[in-house]
Amino acid sequence: MEDVALCILTRGRAEKQIALKNLPLKLRKYIYLVVDEDEYRLHKQYITRCKKILKFPSGWGHFNGNFSDKKQWTADNINKKFCFFIDDDVTFSARHDGKLLKATKQDVYDAFNTMYHWMADDGFAHVGMSPRGGNNRVEEDSQEVTRAVTVCAFNLDIIRKEGLSLNRTLLMADFDATLNLLELGYPNKVTYKYAYGQVSNSEGGCSLYRTPETMKEASNILHGLHKNYVRVDIKKTTTPWHGFKTNQRTDVTISWKKAFKDGEARRRNKAGGFSKFLK
Repeated sequence: MEDVALCILTRGRAEKQIALKNLPLKLRKYIYLVVDEDEYRLHKQYITRCKKILKFPSGWGHFNGNFSDKKQWTADNINKKFCFFIDDDVTFSARHDGKLLKATKQDVYDAFNTMYHWMADDGFAHVGMSPRGGNNRVEEDSQEVTRAVTVCAFNLDIIRKEGLSLNRTLLMADFDATLNLLELGYPNKVTYKYAYGQVSNSEGGCSLYRTPETMKEASNILHGLHKNYVRVDIKKTTTPWHGFKTNQRTDVTISWKKAFKDGEARRRNKAGGFSKFLK
């Protein structure tokens, strides 16, 4: 796994670092903590757990340094082929005897090792981990061509080869990146044997700028970028997200498999056309 980086992108949570604390010692040498310049000193306390703390320049990128900008900057500056992007507030679970239980340190190592080998050995350009919510709807240990967010990874060689950006949207950048790759005919693979958990819109992180207004704007922008595969909807939660006054929000429904089916057909046609040209 020497060609992999596990990058925890963080903001406003220097006193917690839940994800970092939940990653086992065996993964420590692959972990990078990506922090804003003004919080760099606050994170020096974690130097024993994470030797690589990267200082993200203030105001860099399209959106004045938000998380999608931080993701793009990390991809530009990390000297690794495979890069995991991990939200800073996640916990991990694993299936044991059909039940989703709190993951052991070995479980967490096995989860990242599995996803890494899907890219390094099986050739997947992007992979991810299932959220706890809805994990039981998929009985298999993994699924291809589906939603990947929060804990996901990319083959950066392919991202660069295809000229893709990771910061085209303020929110939902993981959706945009996944759709871009699916539309180019690159399937993804997501583990359901392992899952992440987090509190929606908890203080810090993306909640600093995630509001009903920015959710609506991001949903419409994502639809504009992927008209054939993204539908804008009004969705409800049992209780309002932290910082939201209502349990309703503007969100998206995405046709992942249709995006890949069309992308695979375009890729096949392009290859076929090139072969005919050579003949």
